[in-house]
Amino acid sequence: MPVVLTEILQQQPLIRRLTVAEAWPGWLVRAGLSNAIPQSHSAAGPRYALLSMALHGAVGGLGVALLPKLIAHAALAQEQLLRLSPQAGVAPYAYYLRWPAD
Repeated sequence: MPVVLTEILQQQPLIRRLTVAEAWPGWLVRAGLSNAIPQSHSAAGPRYALLSMALHGAVGGLGVALLPKLIAHAALAQEQLLRLSPQAGVAPYAYYLRWPAD
C-alpha cells in the first residue's frame, strides 16, 4: 500500500458504524495495514448508527469512512469525496428477502 494512504489513515479519525464494529479492523487486515494502524486509533473515531451519517461525516471532513459505492457514488461524482484505495470491504453478513411459500 502507498505510504500516503498509511499516513492519511494514521492521521485522520476513522469513522465507524455502530452496527459494524469489525469493519475497520477487517479492512485493515485485507489491505495489509493492520500493523501500521494501531487498534486504539481505529477504535477512537466518530461512531454513527447510519451509513448516511457516516457519509455526511466524511463529506464534512470529520474523518475517513468505509462506505459502499451505492452510498458514496454521488459524493464521489461531485468530488466531495475521494476514493483512497481500490481495496473493497467485505460485509460479514447479508440481507435476504424471504416470504411464506404459500
